[in-house]
Amino acid sequence: MKYLNVALFAIALISSTAAAPATFSKDRCGPKFGKCDKGYCCSQYNWCGTSNDHCGKGCQSEFGICGTSSSNPSKPSKPSNPSIPVDSSSIKWENQYGKIDKEARPYAKAIWNFLVKKIGNKNGAAGMIGNLYAESRLQPADLEKKYEKQFKMNDQEYTKAVDKGTYKKFTTDKGGYGLVQWTSKNRKTKLLEYAKKRGTSIGDLQMQLDFLWIELQDYQSLIKTLKNASSVQKASDAVMLIYEQPQDQSQKKLNERANYGKMLKLALDH
Repeated sequence: MKYLNVALFAIALISSTAAAPATFSKDRCGPKFGKCDKGYCCSQYNWCGTSNDHCGKGCQSEFGICGTSSSNPSKPSKPSNPSIPVDSSSIKWENQYGKIDKEARPYAKAIWNFLVKKIGNKNGAAGMIGNLYAESRLQPADLEKKYEKQFKMNDQEYTKAVDKGTYKKFTTDKGGYGLVQWTSKNRKTKLLEYAKKRGTSIGDLQMQLDFLWIELQDYQSLIKTLKNASSVQKASDAVMLIYEQPQDQSQKKLNERANYGKMLKLALDH
């Protein structure tokens, strides 16, 4: 994964359709960037803002205000758990391609709508959501199963510990996390920084979707493929081989992920 630069974060925040729960000014601060605008805190990661993560532990008082004097203090929200859409009664969770797991259903429609809007091609959206389903069953607070036992924490406990800062090894523990199952130190560091900048939980659905779209900007050939996909199979194969890159890249796994995409498209495309 290529290193995402600051410009991409700025672009994403401007273009995002979801309003951040905290406000930001001037973006960067600290020894290399200077002070935040009046009324804003400078976080330990050199970002200006008004969330608890900006104004609390690690806040740099020489570059902005700190503590409860923030103009709009905001604690990280709980992991988002959008309810099943109002028209969920019309969604058939089982079809010729399979049965969508119950744990994925609360998130499926919101993710589908986001991807269709961004990609503009339903085959492309299906190719992406099928891969996300294979990775995490569409759960934004999902910790890779084998690490739950190793860390002695379930999804919720792990997410809460990362949010509170009591668990310090999120970026280096090698445990896959979230919709994409972000794993490497570089990617998890960027995800954590982005969550702090947005003032959200690390398990927030909208934050992860926006971060996913930021990451994809480094894969313009993949975006082009998704936008012009003539089939779910072609889109799904491209996502798996170019973006997700799992260890098992066999034809069996390619077909399995494409089938997930077809299953979700048939259920959600109405």
